[in-house]
Amino acid sequence: TLTDLPLLLAAMAAVGSVHAAPPAAALPLVDWSDLSSAERRPTFLRELRHALADVGFCVLTNHPDFTDAMQKRMFSVAREFFAAPDAAKRSADISHTPYYRGWSKDSRSKQKGRIPSLLAQEAFQYGFDCAPVARHDDQSVPVYRRLFRGPNTWPDADRFPEFKPRA
Repeated sequence: TLTDLPLLLAAMAAVGSVHAAPPAAALPLVDWSDLSSAERRPTFLRELRHALADVGFCVLTNHPDFTDAMQKRMFSVAREFFAAPDAAKRSADISHTPYYRGWSKDSRSKQKGRIPSLLAQEAFQYGFDCAPVARHDDQSVPVYRRLFRGPNTWPDADRFPEFKPRA
């Protein structure tokens, strides 16, 4: 299931990284069913690491929970959120947290004509929900460790009840 992903990502460190990878000629395909075999599991982890670290994305095949219907529902929930009035989305504004999680909108650049209308002017950033390593302003901890690890900022659950479960 998708809840296995944190364990898989942690296990990837044990596999090692791919060195001097050539430019990708095609989208990397990573087969989820390789996890069902003890002998194929290292292959899955190596391919996933290469796809995410060297290419930046992949096509995940044969995941039992990632059906077409589920993907359509996820996109529907995302469209509903971004189509809502800004006032409704502000409950998840990224300014509510020092961990760079939540909704953001760049309306000033659009108004000044600096961003073409086809580019994204809104975003929702989230990651693994976890406790902070340290306070966001704790100078004894490197900035890359303390600023990007923390709780997510979610929109109002009464207004967007499916957003968090589908994200």
